[in-house]
Amino acid sequence: MRKNILFGLIILSFVLAGCKQDAKEEKEASTEVTKELSGGQEEVTETATERLSDMEGVWTDYAEYLDSISGATMDIQKQIEVFAQNRDKWATDIDFADEQYKFTLADLDMDGQVELLVSHCGGTGIFSYTSFYKVDKDGKLKELDTTFSEYESQPDLMDSVSDESDVTVYSNIINGKGCYNYIVYDFMKESPDCYIYRVSSLAIVDDVVTETKLAIEYETYEDPDYEATISYEDYNGTELTEDEYRTYAARYYEAQQASEHRAHFKWIDVSDIVDVSDSEAAQILMESYDAYSFH
Repeated sequence: MRKNILFGLIILSFVLAGCKQDAKEEKEASTEVTKELSGGQEEVTETATERLSDMEGVWTDYAEYLDSISGATMDIQKQIEVFAQNRDKWATDIDFADEQYKFTLADLDMDGQVELLVSHCGGTGIFSYTSFYKVDKDGKLKELDTTFSEYESQPDLMDSVSDESDVTVYSNIINGKGCYNYIVYDFMKESPDCYIYRVSSLAIVDDVVTETKLAIEYETYEDPDYEATISYEDYNGTELTEDEYRTYAARYYEAQQASEHRAHFKWIDVSDIVDVSDSEAAQILMESYDAYSFH
């Protein structure tokens, strides 16, 4: 690939050199025209504009050439059509934790490729599970790996009362690449008298959805009067105050000089997309993606 790019750059240098020489000859010719014609300046301007247009065409062709050899991603519409045509792989029946079963689309890592998130939540422990998909460079559906622990509850990505959800995002640079950390929460019923709330972040790193666990709140009801005992700690076991717990994610990423953003998602019931045509499914998927925003 590097040889192709070098070859392309050499070609471009010759083309631009030729343009430069042509421009010099054109300038000399145009100077003569200026001397002979009263409207000579307009002739020179028009010639220069045409020459600039030619050079822009060369650059456009070269940019398209680079895209063709670098495996550039297909456009958004085509990616969504792939999701629609492969519904049998992700919009499948589930036998548990299906009190909520929805999907949403977003570009989580800002690389021009759309991620499809399919999430379901329910059960006595209020467990959530989410699968992440993208379209690879060959135009095929690909499920992303995650760092989630098997059989453990995953972050609750859907809002429990609304199809719309807003998430705080912190962006920073890791190993020369932009990394977008989405702050997410998980509510779990560990036992009849113990509830856990935890905060973590999700980021896509080399096509792996990576969870960074940040802090935990424990709420227990062992008191005879059934009054809650609440404690907080980070994932290193260090005790936190309530305020430290509430601001932990912000302080964690601000210490890394990360920038704060907001992302908005629209979740749609998986059942809405099952018994429709591929074109109708693509429209429904696009509706979710169009509602996604990042600022």
